[in-house]
Amino acid sequence: MPVDHYENFPVASFLVPRHLRRPIEAIYRFARSADDIADEGDAMPEERLAGLAAYQAELNRIAYVDGKGDLWVARADGGKPQRLLRGDYTLPAWSDDGRAIAVAERKDGGRRWDLSVVYLPEAVRTPAR
Repeated sequence: MPVDHYENFPVASFLVPRHLRRPIEAIYRFARSADDIADEGDAMPEERLAGLAAYQAELNRIAYVDGKGDLWVARADGGKPQRLLRGDYTLPAWSDDGRAIAVAERKDGGRRWDLSVVYLPEAVRTPAR
C-alpha cells in the first residue's frame, strides 16, 4: 500500500479489525490509483482521460493470492483462473502497463520478506473471454 502519499489511510487502517484490512486495502488501492491518475501531477485533461480509460480497460482481470499463498490471475468475474506462482505470497500489485505483477513473499516463517516482479506472458496479459 502506498505509504508515501499524503493520505492517512495507511495509518488509520490499523484501526480496522484485522479480518477486514485486506478487502478494505484492495478498495483503497483501487480508489487511490484512480484518483492519482485523475488529479496528480501535471498531465493535461486529455492525458488524464486517456489514463483513466486505460485503467478501466485493465479492470477486466484480477491478481490475487489464495489461502495457500499461491499467486493467481483471473478474469474480473473470477473465471479462467491461472496460477502463476506457488508459495507464501501476499500483496500483488499490477504494473502501470499491465505487463507485470509485483508481489511480496514470506520467507523463514515471516522473519524475512522478498519482493519479486513477475513478468507476464502475453497469454496472461489479456485473459481469455
